[in-house]
Amino acid sequence: MDDTRFKLDTVNPTIVRLVSADDESRWGTGIVIEPIKILTAAHVLRGLGDIKIYQGEYEDATRKEFTINSTKIHPDYKPFGVNKHLHDLAVITTNENFEDVMVFSHAEYSLMLHPINWIGYPGDLIGVPPHIHQLK
Repeated sequence: MDDTRFKLDTVNPTIVRLVSADDESRWGTGIVIEPIKILTAAHVLRGLGDIKIYQGEYEDATRKEFTINSTKIHPDYKPFGVNKHLHDLAVITTNENFEDVMVFSHAEYSLMLHPINWIGYPGDLIGVPPHIHQLK
């Protein structure tokens, strides 16, 4: 299977990077789904400890930091065993609003039966900052 991902020319502000406050080489990705909510994987919240949220992080661009108000891990998430990927979802509520983003919950049309492109910070192809790129 060919890798069809490509580096975006500009940053997508809907995608955020979640970074361990203790070790910036440990991180995950989230997507803004409401003005103060981020959808991420439950294993990201469990694995990073105290988290910093960065929006707009891309090569030499200035990033904006957001603070966490609360987190909620899916109640059926089990981090160990054969089914550890089931219900691997979490929502972060921030103290600040994300501005100038088209949040997922406000899509102009139904996403049913339409292809979806997912954008993120893939860990297999990038190094540590300042070499941060978003891929599609």
